[in-house]
Amino acid sequence: MKDKKKLWAAIGIVVLTFIILIGGTYLKHKQGEREMIAQAEKVAKDYIKKEKKVDIVVTNYEITPMGGIHLFGYVKGDKKRKFNIQVMKNGSRYEVGLYGIDN
Repeated sequence: MKDKKKLWAAIGIVVLTFIILIGGTYLKHKQGEREMIAQAEKVAKDYIKKEKKVDIVVTNYEITPMGGIHLFGYVKGDKKRKFNIQVMKNGSRYEVGLYGIDN
């Protein structure tokens, strides 16, 4: 009887350890993704402000398989003017690749 309890305790510890490791890895990945999106958003906002003289509001994003970031949203003050912008990481820098804004 004691051997069964020890076996179940050992299995429980292994499963719990596995869950904690997976959870920690996932949280670390999500934190890195949030930081990457925040940096890409800043680069995109600065670029559009300089090139088009408008402020933008980012509402959504996609991370492409090649590591690019597509940001979507609208021009501040005019939700009908949608935009999308592609930001790529080049070494430690983020650069705008392509963008489009509705007229």
